[in-house]
Amino acid sequence: MDDHVKVFTISRKNHVPRQFVLRPGEVLVIGRARDSDIHLEARGVSARHAELSVVSPKEDSHGIAIPTCQLIFRDRSANDTGFTTTSGMGPWRPLRDGQRETLASPVQVLVPFNCNARDGSIVPTIRVVGDSLPDHTRCC
Repeated sequence: MDDHVKVFTISRKNHVPRQFVLRPGEVLVIGRARDSDIHLEARGVSARHAELSVVSPKEDSHGIAIPTCQLIFRDRSANDTGFTTTSGMGPWRPLRDGQRETLASPVQVLVPFNCNARDGSIVPTIRVVGDSLPDHTRCC
């Protein structure tokens, strides 16, 4: 069984949710470029607006072991990205170019976040599904 993965879904209004599996070292690109893994066509979305990646288990700054991989969202845009919980009740927090956020499930992201483009922003929801793939080596 592969324990060094994050399984997550990305959904948005009027689109079928998509499931992804990332391992440490792999990157999922969200952006306007046609070759983006998640293509978002809207004014203000950068070609490589953001990236999702996985960080291997490690110790935190206090020496406490983090037992599972962490899913990281990194803004790569000039127009920023906003974050809130999926309840939509919390305030939008900006994430600026190069800043990262460890994702707790579920979150909504506002792409792009800058004030000039908010009317055309896209709001995908990211949900972490699990920390491992099913073990298909066992027979019933």
